[in-house]
Amino acid sequence: MIENKISASIDPVVLAKIIQHLDDAYSLIPALTSLSVQQRKESFKMGDGSVAFANDAYKEAKGNSSLNPPFVELDEMGKDLNYDAALKEIEVKLDLFTERVSDTRMVVGSEAMNAALAIYNYIKQCTVQNMPGSKTAYENLKKRFMYKKHDDAPSTQQ
Repeated sequence: MIENKISASIDPVVLAKIIQHLDDAYSLIPALTSLSVQQRKESFKMGDGSVAFANDAYKEAKGNSSLNPPFVELDEMGKDLNYDAALKEIEVKLDLFTERVSDTRMVVGSEAMNAALAIYNYIKQCTVQNMPGSKTAYENLKKRFMYKKHDDAPSTQQ
């Protein structure tokens, strides 16, 4: 018996609700943007240390306006820091959500693939025994796989 760790499904109505909620959440976040690969390379990356540095610099300039360069708008910097903190909170939740969705897909995909391979190998044996309909089924499934030279186990084509 093939091990089945997850036995679940998502009703189409529930799936539509999930997608709608995700779309709603997306629309609630103002000013989301996309960057090109080049823009990502050229941008400063805010890690934990640089977030602390930016917050400290903001506090120093906010506490003593003579230490703030005239071309730095502290109100905008404060908005940026607050927006970054809020986005980080969202990102952490989304990363966990994405990881769990991805891991779950991997488990159920693996279960489905194990079952598919069992069916394929069974049909292949049925063709040896000339069972009616097995040759056509085998030929249909065989198209989706490539064979390794030393192993008759199919692997998916790219």
